[in-house]
Amino acid sequence: MAAGLRAATALKSNVLPLRMIPILEAISIPFVSSFVVDGAFVPNDVLRESVDPLLAELLKVTEATAVLRA
Repeated sequence: MAAGLRAATALKSNVLPLRMIPILEAISIPFVSSFVVDGAFVPNDVLRESVDPLLAELLKVTEATAVLRA
C-alpha cells in the first residue's frame, strides 16, 4: 500500500468515536511531490477522473446525515 492508504485505513477506527463517518472512496496520490509544479498541485487525468466518484459519495453521505445534524 502506498499514497497514505495504510495511514488512512488505520485512522478510520479513530474517527468513529468522534462521530465522524468514514467513506470508502478515496483519491490515492502516489509520489505527491511529482505532481507539484512551481508550488502548485497539478493533477493528471487519472486523478481528475477520481474526484467525481469521491464527491458523489460525499454528497450521498451529506444528504443522508442531514437529519442527524439538524
